[in-house]
Amino acid sequence: MIRSVNIIVAMLCLVSLISPLLLAQKAQVAPTVEIISPESGYCTNQNSLNVTVAFSASANNDQSKPTGNVKTVKLLVNGQVAAAYQNPSQIKRGQIDFTINLASPADGIVILKAIAFQSDEKAGLQGSSAEVAITVDRTIPIITAKVTPTANSYGWHR
Repeated sequence: MIRSVNIIVAMLCLVSLISPLLLAQKAQVAPTVEIISPESGYCTNQNSLNVTVAFSASANNDQSKPTGNVKTVKLLVNGQVAAAYQNPSQIKRGQIDFTINLASPADGIVILKAIAFQSDEKAGLQGSSAEVAITVDRTIPIITAKVTPTANSYGWHR
């Protein structure tokens, strides 16, 4: 019985020594990601679009130096993955230029959004950009003109 009590006391002491160390560890933080271009309100009639995305691993230490790695960056078009980039492990921040196909969306508003994963996607450390709304407009404008007054006998309009 005394031996059991001694073991329990020793375990409690060990837990009290380890607990502050566990609590002192910083929580993992999701990376930051932002669509640099195009900006919301951009209008295009093209079948493809270049999208620039910036990403950065988040700082998980007191020196504000990124400790993790942005492993994957994805670009969503209307909620569907249109492009993905696998980042090398030594790169903590950077920019990627995606070229996306806009041939299939009908004319109208297209929503772009970027997501970045620090470490493996299953870890849940996902950062998201703000949505960027662009307009696709391939409708050919119709221009009509009417010259007034009508031409005189010499063909001049005065």
